[in-house]
Amino acid sequence: MIEIVKLNEICEIDNQCFKNDQFSKCDAGLKRCKCQDNFMEHNESCWSKINIGAKCQQDTDCQNQTHHTVCKEQHCVCHRGYVAKQDNTVIYFNLPVIIINFNQILFCLGMFTRC
Repeated sequence: MIEIVKLNEICEIDNQCFKNDQFSKCDAGLKRCKCQDNFMEHNESCWSKINIGAKCQQDTDCQNQTHHTVCKEQHCVCHRGYVAKQDNTVIYFNLPVIIINFNQILFCLGMFTRC
């Protein structure tokens, strides 16, 4: 049975991190669970960034651009359960906790998504 590992804790393989947060991975260099690219950590979970590189001060800065977004730590991120697509729209994406591999995400969201 695969051990569940929380963000920033020591891991060996991605599946240990996936079981805790579906948008995390085991960082090969640090050997710790971290959020996947284009996701940021907030309140011990991974949130999908939108408009990568854009800064915000309040939720309306994000919501004027895209629905289902909030401002966290000066970055627009999707609400929990939503994921940013390549075109900066968001879709509802609630995976089961166990993910077999990253290809499942590509299959659900498409080749050019930001997860």
